Amino acid sequence: MEGDYLKWVSGFANAQGGKIYIGCDDNGNVIGLSNSKKLLVDIPNKIKDTMGIVAQ
Repeated sequence: MEGDYLKWVSGFANAQGGKIYIGCDDNGNVIGLSNSKKLLVDIPNKIKDTMGIVAQ
C-alpha cells in the first residue's frame, strides 16, 4: 500500500486536489486498519519527505 498512496497523492497534487480515504474498501465500506494511529503520523511525514508537499 505504501507505494500506492504516494502515487494517489501525486495524482491529486497534479490535479485539483481531493480526498483519500484510508481504511475503506472500493465500495466505501469502513474496514478499518490495525495500525491507523501510526499511519496518521507516517503518511503525512512520508509525503513531506518524498514529495516536498504538506498533506492536510
